[in-house]
Amino acid sequence: CECELVNINQAFPHDKLSTIQDDASSCNTRITPQSSFVMESALLGLQRRLPQLMKDVVELEEHHDEDLYSVLSLHVLENELIEIQLLMDKLNGSIRGNRELAMNTTDLLQDLKEGLADLEHFDTMQVVKRQQVNQRLKKDLDQCKNGLQPTDLDLATDESGVWVIYTTSQDFGNLVLSKVEEGESPKLNQTWHTSIYKQAVTNTFMACGVLYATRYVNTSTEEIFYSFDTATGKENFNVGIFLSKVSSNILFLNYSPVDQMLHAYCDSQMVSYR
Repeated sequence: CECELVNINQAFPHDKLSTIQDDASSCNTRITPQSSFVMESALLGLQRRLPQLMKDVVELEEHHDEDLYSVLSLHVLENELIEIQLLMDKLNGSIRGNRELAMNTTDLLQDLKEGLADLEHFDTMQVVKRQQVNQRLKKDLDQCKNGLQPTDLDLATDESGVWVIYTTSQDFGNLVLSKVEEGESPKLNQTWHTSIYKQAVTNTFMACGVLYATRYVNTSTEEIFYSFDTATGKENFNVGIFLSKVSSNILFLNYSPVDQMLHAYCDSQMVSYR
């Protein structure tokens, strides 16, 4: 029994892939830390020699009337100038070599980019495209993380507006609550000082003008144990509301005035409490 297989798709260019791999390997071989080390060592040598040369010239000017000293100093300066000239020649040669290497590498990278773009047409499963999206996302997240310094400010919302929960050194680590005044330029309005230590709580949220705080009980339970009523200024350390958790850590617990529910993350899972 014989059958004929006909492939209507374009054949994968294995030769082109092999060429791209060889070019990429050549690019990695050419660009090494040694190529920049030569230039850096020459620059370091100049940084050390030039101040010494200036110092010797000043000393020569101060003792210009001592013939023997002047002759010896001129001889030392001549040697120093020769050494500096050698460093300059080495530096210039390194710069020219790096410039030529950069130009050649740029052309090679452009060819590699075009070749890879052609090969991506054969990626019918979109594997490469998804990897590129993930890499860009990771890069953006890293830039965001490195560009923003963490703070101890926690924003919360309820039916009455936006609140800021934080602490100060003057309050010795106890929680401070401030109401955000709406306007073109938001600012803090009334402030309340509590007697609950910030590091003793795991999460805080606002609901109906009342500040609530939670604490860790065990891997399956979290307790809402504290409340502060902004209307009366009264604190309650025995609220006693227990929340079941699907994993050990509960994070970013917030109250939503839209559906009047609590929303949080239990490690990687989003959970809601009514």
